[in-house]
Amino acid sequence: MLARFLRHFRSDASSQRRAPQRKRTLGCETLERRELFAVLSGELLVNTTTARNQSAPALAAAPDGRSVAVWVHELSSSDNDIYAQRFNASGNKIGAEIRVAISSRVEKQPDVAMDSSGDFVVTWVDQVSSNDTDIKAQRFSSTGALRGSTIIVASDSKNEEIPTIGIDSNGNFVIAWQLQFNASDRDVLAKRFLDNGTMASSFVVANSSTVVEDYPDVAVAPDGRFAVSYGVDSGNRDVIVKRYSATGTVVNTHSVATGSAQQTNPRISMDNSANTMVVWQEIVGADSDIKARRISNTGALGSTMTVVATSRQEIVPEVAMKRDGTAFVVAHYNFSNFSSAITELTIGGTVRRRDTTGSPTVVQRSALAFGAGGAYVLLQGKNSSASGWDVFRRRGRLT
Repeated sequence: MLARFLRHFRSDASSQRRAPQRKRTLGCETLERRELFAVLSGELLVNTTTARNQSAPALAAAPDGRSVAVWVHELSSSDNDIYAQRFNASGNKIGAEIRVAISSRVEKQPDVAMDSSGDFVVTWVDQVSSNDTDIKAQRFSSTGALRGSTIIVASDSKNEEIPTIGIDSNGNFVIAWQLQFNASDRDVLAKRFLDNGTMASSFVVANSSTVVEDYPDVAVAPDGRFAVSYGVDSGNRDVIVKRYSATGTVVNTHSVATGSAQQTNPRISMDNSANTMVVWQEIVGADSDIKARRISNTGALGSTMTVVATSRQEIVPEVAMKRDGTAFVVAHYNFSNFSSAITELTIGGTVRRRDTTGSPTVVQRSALAFGAGGAYVLLQGKNSSASGWDVFRRRGRLT
């Protein structure tokens, strides 16, 4: 039952916030010091188009606080498009929705990254046929204008899916994805691109023929150093992180979470100095908890931290590090049955906010990003009305 519920959170367009709340300030424990947690805004509806479902949100932010949200717009049961919306540093919308990918096919699983100038790149899955999916990407300027033509990232006859993207301060970016090599073999591949869209290199992150490697996530530091996390299924589920130089050379491979426990859904974030925070969900007894580890930019692996652990199911974490590395924020879902869930925002191991207003609703994977200083954005898909799924945005700050 749990496995079927988890698949719901990974869905692309069929299932993947509420009245504004007063600003409040709470004491908050971070990685290295106490800070204050301020809710800067209530929930803002991101999507202007509300017909049918808006789902699978992803988020990126620039150091000055500008940000962009992307999501899947369900045009029909057989035609899904990718939309985007830009925001200024105050959290206000800039311009109209951007139609990123609008073919007559199913486009799904978007991800986005934004550089220090506010230019951004969106990547997604293009459903070519029932058994063939490709990875594509499109560059945009800080004004939302197209930069060049669509990039074909991966397009062989197999299923390529779950693209993830990170970008450095100069606009050079890395895209990793999962390749369905055969029915029992999934691998993780990646490509590096220059700011002008030219491919710099193509490389294999993990491609063992004896185990399954899947669900990658990418984080990139401003100077171009990057890391890729992924899951390994060899009977047990483990979490691995590979760290790379800015030119794509492997620096270290870290076994972050191994053993008899089932450890899944790894997500990572990097600070300005290329320190990495890894979070994942882990089955402990009869339920899932959220764990985390820090990897320094020299390769030192910190102790495993328990982010949150209750008798309920805490699943599908997302993580964002402050750019100076002094704190991290985790969003995850908490549920006790298979028809509803709430969102929890955890900072340094203490749950500081629960999205519990209104009647229970099923929610999707969230997205987090830090902008300037301690300001962060939380993005979330929620089935909160009769019209179906929508995407909502909330801002907060660690001060």
